[in-house]
Amino acid sequence: MQERDATGIQFIGQQDGAIEREFTAKVSEFLQESASPMLSAYLCRVHYGDPKCISVAVCIASSNSPSQELLDGIAAIFHSMFGAHEHLDMLFLNGEQQSRLRPVCKPFCTVC
Repeated sequence: MQERDATGIQFIGQQDGAIEREFTAKVSEFLQESASPMLSAYLCRVHYGDPKCISVAVCIASSNSPSQELLDGIAAIFHSMFGAHEHLDMLFLNGEQQSRLRPVCKPFCTVC
């Protein structure tokens, strides 16, 4: 796992398709069972300053700090579907980032 500075992140739009809907359904079920209150999750295309290098990220806004259990659970679902050779960014959003994300991507899961 690699940490990255996401201060220059640009949210491009929702990542959607049949396989993505299957992935987000599994992640949503996992989050419903294990997540803290006031959590929203998004699957979004992003870049970190270079528009030629687009990544897909699970973006999570929560009232609590991210836990290793949460990261590991999402990663396990992703790797079971896509294999270890693929990667997925996971971002924990602050309020300002979530405000910029909302106009371009709807949440696939909201836990209250």
